Amino acid sequence: SWLLQPCADPVEDFQGEDSIGGADSALVVTLPEPTKITRISLQAGLPEGDPDRAFQWSPTRVELQYDNGECDQVDLDKKAGFQDHRLSGPETTVLRITVLDAAPPIESVGSKNLVGFGEVRISRAR
Repeated sequence: SWLLQPCADPVEDFQGEDSIGGADSALVVTLPEPTKITRISLQAGLPEGDPDRAFQWSPTRVELQYDNGECDQVDLDKKAGFQDHRLSGPETTVLRITVLDAAPPIESVGSKNLVGFGEVRISRAR
């Protein structure tokens, strides 16, 4: 998890809720060799059953940036568990995952303004 910095003007009416975007950090995955990534599985937020899940923002849109500068955007549900997405980007040695938008926590009292992933899985062509 990492800290989100609220935008100057938070985006409103994202599926009827206030949302926040503009994370000041990204998850950077460095691969040992040029790799054709064919699928990414993202666990948006903490796993179901984790007591802190209700207090964290849930990523709803992420950007995947490859080392050549190309990007893909992936939309996520607020549900717990893995969400699989097929990719057709270029071979890369670096994948930068940036949260572009997130849904507010279920429990706002006690929230520490954090957003994160429980786990990220990357699959490659064989």
